[in-house]
Amino acid sequence: MSTKRFGPALREQTSVRALVYGLPGSGKTWGCIKLAVALAEGGRVAVIDCEPEAPAHYYADLAAFDRAAVVEPTTAEYLDCLEEAAGEGYAAVVVDGLTPHWEWATAWHDELALTENYKGNDFAAWGPIGDSCNRLLRAVMTLR
Repeated sequence: MSTKRFGPALREQTSVRALVYGLPGSGKTWGCIKLAVALAEGGRVAVIDCEPEAPAHYYADLAAFDRAAVVEPTTAEYLDCLEEAAGEGYAAVVVDGLTPHWEWATAWHDELALTENYKGNDFAAWGPIGDSCNRLLRAVMTLR
């Protein structure tokens, strides 16, 4: 017989990070808010609302949460919201929508590729975009 594989489950202080993908109207926002409220166990929940066409405040009757609307989907705007959420000590944070950021980043790329610095080199123009997107990803992955 091999070594024992199972032991008692212990509750530890840890963070959950999840990416939810689905079609419009499939319940992503609703499900994420419900999950955040459950994981927060009575603590405060923040929703960073990045989807103006499907705002999270439609779900205000679902649960109590604080909402910040992203006005411009730039990396800086997302980072500012994440920093504020971290500083406020929310028990759970939902970033409702990275698609607007990706759309902003691809438009930025297209502009950069036409500048003198990149002379139409589409590949090289991804450099600053990747750096910016990576900063956002690191901020989400290290949020406490």
